[in-house]
Amino acid sequence: MSGMEPFLFAAAAASAVAGGVMAYQGSQYEMDVAEQNAVAAKREGTVMASIEAQRSREAVGRGRALAAASGLTVDGSATAVLGSMAAMGDFNARSAIYNGRRRVQQSNADRLGAKMRGNAALVSSVGQAGSILTSYKAPAAAGGAPAPASAPAGQKGPWS
Repeated sequence: MSGMEPFLFAAAAASAVAGGVMAYQGSQYEMDVAEQNAVAAKREGTVMASIEAQRSREAVGRGRALAAASGLTVDGSATAVLGSMAAMGDFNARSAIYNGRRRVQQSNADRLGAKMRGNAALVSSVGQAGSILTSYKAPAAAGGAPAPASAPAGQKGPWS
Protein backbone atom coordinates (compact mmCIF):
# COMPACT_ATOMS: atom_id res chain seq x y z
CA MET A 1 0.00 0.00 0.00
CA SER A 2 1.25 3.44 -0.90
CA GLY A 3 -0.45 5.38 1.88
CA MET A 4 -2.48 7.29 -0.71
CA GLU A 5 -5.54 5.10 -0.31
CA PRO A 6 -7.31 7.34 2.24
CA PHE A 7 -6.89 10.29 -0.10
CA LEU A 8 -8.18 8.29 -3.05
CA PHE A 9 -11.26 7.21 -1.10
CA ALA A 10 -11.84 10.80 0.01
CA ALA A 11 -11.46 12.03 -3.58
CA ALA A 12 -13.92 9.41 -4.82
CA ALA A 13 -16.41 10.43 -2.13
CA ALA A 14 -15.98 14.11 -2.97
CA SER A 15 -16.46 13.31 -6.65
CA ALA A 16 -19.73 11.50 -5.89
CA VAL A 17 -21.03 14.47 -3.91
CA ALA A 18 -19.90 16.91 -6.63
CA GLY A 19 -21.82 14.88 -9.20
CA GLY A 20 -24.92 15.07 -7.04
CA VAL A 21 -24.54 18.80 -6.57
CA MET A 22 -24.17 19.29 -10.33
CA ALA A 23 -27.31 17.22 -10.97
CA TYR A 24 -29.14 19.24 -8.33
CA GLN A 25 -28.07 22.50 -9.96
CA GLY A 26 -29.22 21.16 -13.33
CA SER A 27 -32.61 20.41 -11.83
CA GLN A 28 -32.80 23.97 -10.51
CA TYR A 29 -32.33 25.19 -14.08
CA GLU A 30 -35.07 22.81 -15.29
CA MET A 31 -37.36 24.17 -12.59
CA ASP A 32 -36.72 27.74 -13.71
CA VAL A 33 -37.45 26.83 -17.34
CA ALA A 34 -40.66 25.05 -16.36
CA GLU A 35 -41.77 28.09 -14.37
CA GLN A 36 -41.07 30.38 -17.33
CA ASN A 37 -43.02 27.99 -19.58
CA ALA A 38 -45.98 28.13 -17.20
CA VAL A 39 -46.00 31.94 -17.27
CA ALA A 40 -45.75 31.95 -21.07
CA ALA A 41 -48.52 29.34 -21.43
CA LYS A 42 -50.88 31.38 -19.26
CA ARG A 43 -50.11 34.53 -21.23
CA GLU A 44 -50.53 32.75 -24.59
CA GLY A 45 -53.86 31.25 -23.50
CA THR A 46 -55.17 34.69 -22.60
CA VAL A 47 -53.93 36.22 -25.85
CA MET A 48 -55.38 33.39 -27.96
CA ALA A 49 -58.72 33.77 -26.19
CA SER A 50 -58.75 37.48 -27.05
CA ILE A 51 -57.86 36.73 -30.66
CA GLU A 52 -60.63 34.12 -30.94
CA ALA A 53 -63.19 36.48 -29.39
CA GLN A 54 -62.17 39.22 -31.85
CA ARG A 55 -62.43 36.80 -34.81
CA SER A 56 -65.89 35.81 -33.65
CA ARG A 57 -67.05 39.41 -33.38
CA GLU A 58 -65.67 40.12 -36.86
CA ALA A 59 -67.36 37.04 -38.36
CA VAL A 60 -70.72 37.92 -36.80
CA GLY A 61 -70.34 41.53 -38.00
CA ARG A 62 -69.57 40.36 -41.55
CA GLY A 63 -72.57 38.02 -41.42
CA ARG A 64 -74.86 40.86 -40.37
CA ALA A 65 -73.47 43.14 -43.04
CA LEU A 66 -73.93 40.49 -45.75
CA ALA A 67 -77.45 39.76 -44.58
CA ALA A 68 -78.35 43.45 -44.58
CA ALA A 69 -76.72 44.01 -47.98
CA SER A 70 -78.77 41.21 -49.51
CA GLY A 71 -81.98 42.66 -48.10
CA LEU A 72 -82.49 40.03 -45.41
CA THR A 73 -83.80 41.06 -42.08
CA VAL A 74 -81.71 39.90 -39.16
CA ASP A 75 -84.25 37.51 -37.70
CA GLY A 76 -85.24 33.87 -38.06
CA SER A 77 -82.62 31.59 -39.58
CA ALA A 78 -80.16 34.42 -40.19
CA THR A 79 -80.27 35.23 -36.48
CA ALA A 80 -79.77 31.57 -35.65
CA VAL A 81 -76.71 31.40 -37.92
CA LEU A 82 -75.22 34.52 -36.36
CA GLY A 83 -75.94 33.19 -32.88
CA SER A 84 -74.27 29.93 -33.80
CA MET A 85 -71.22 31.82 -35.09
CA ALA A 86 -71.03 33.80 -31.86
CA ALA A 87 -71.35 30.62 -29.81
CA MET A 88 -68.56 28.98 -31.82
CA GLY A 89 -66.35 32.01 -31.23
CA ASP A 90 -67.05 31.84 -27.51
CA PHE A 91 -66.22 28.13 -27.54
CA ASN A 92 -62.92 28.80 -29.35
CA ALA A 93 -62.00 31.52 -26.84
CA ARG A 94 -62.77 29.24 -23.91
CA SER A 95 -60.79 26.42 -25.55
CA ALA A 96 -57.77 28.71 -25.86
CA ILE A 97 -57.98 29.53 -22.14
CA TYR A 98 -58.37 25.83 -21.29
CA ASN A 99 -55.36 24.88 -23.43
CA GLY A 100 -53.29 27.57 -21.73
CA ARG A 101 -54.28 26.30 -18.29
CA ARG A 102 -53.51 22.72 -19.31
CA ARG A 103 -50.04 23.77 -20.44
CA VAL A 104 -49.54 25.64 -17.14
CA GLN A 105 -50.41 22.45 -15.24
CA GLN A 106 -47.96 20.44 -17.36
CA SER A 107 -45.22 22.99 -16.74
CA ASN A 108 -45.91 22.86 -13.01
CA ALA A 109 -45.70 19.05 -13.12
CA ASP A 110 -42.40 19.33 -15.02
CA ARG A 111 -41.12 21.71 -12.35
CA LEU A 112 -42.06 19.32 -9.56
CA GLY A 113 -40.43 16.42 -11.40
CA ALA A 114 -37.20 18.39 -11.83
CA LYS A 115 -37.21 19.26 -8.14
CA MET A 116 -37.68 15.62 -7.15
CA ARG A 117 -34.92 14.45 -9.52
CA GLY A 118 -32.53 17.07 -8.15
CA ASN A 119 -33.24 16.17 -4.54
CA ALA A 120 -32.89 12.46 -5.31
CA ALA A 121 -29.55 13.03 -7.06
CA LEU A 122 -28.22 15.00 -4.12
CA VAL A 123 -29.33 12.44 -1.53
CA SER A 124 -28.03 9.58 -3.67
CA SER A 125 -24.62 11.23 -4.05
CA VAL A 126 -24.29 11.64 -0.30
CA GLY A 127 -25.21 7.97 0.12
CA GLN A 128 -22.60 6.99 -2.47
CA ALA A 129 -20.00 9.07 -0.67
CA GLY A 130 -20.88 7.37 2.61
CA SER A 131 -20.59 3.94 0.99
CA ILE A 132 -17.22 4.83 -0.48
CA LEU A 133 -15.89 6.11 2.81
CA THR A 134 -17.18 3.18 4.87
CA SER A 135 -15.70 0.69 2.41
CA TYR A 136 -12.21 1.93 3.20
CA LYS A 137 -10.29 -0.62 5.24
CA ALA A 138 -7.50 0.80 7.34
CA PRO A 139 -4.15 -0.96 6.90
CA ALA A 140 -3.08 -3.47 9.50
CA ALA A 141 -1.44 -2.10 12.65
CA ALA A 142 2.24 -2.62 13.30
CA GLY A 143 3.12 -6.24 13.80
CA GLY A 144 0.65 -7.48 11.21
CA ALA A 145 -2.44 -7.46 13.43
CA PRO A 146 -5.50 -5.71 11.99
CA ALA A 147 -6.36 -2.36 13.50
CA PRO A 148 -9.10 -2.80 16.12
CA ALA A 149 -12.53 -1.53 15.20
CA SER A 150 -13.44 -1.08 18.85
CA ALA A 151 -11.87 -1.48 22.26
CA PRO A 152 -11.42 -5.05 23.53
CA ALA A 153 -14.08 -6.16 26.01
CA GLY A 154 -13.77 -4.37 29.32
CA GLN A 155 -11.09 -1.92 28.12
CA LYS A 156 -11.18 1.68 27.05
CA GLY A 157 -9.23 2.91 24.14
CA PRO A 158 -8.40 6.38 22.85
CA TRP A 159 -11.54 6.23 20.70
CA SER A 160 -13.87 5.84 23.69
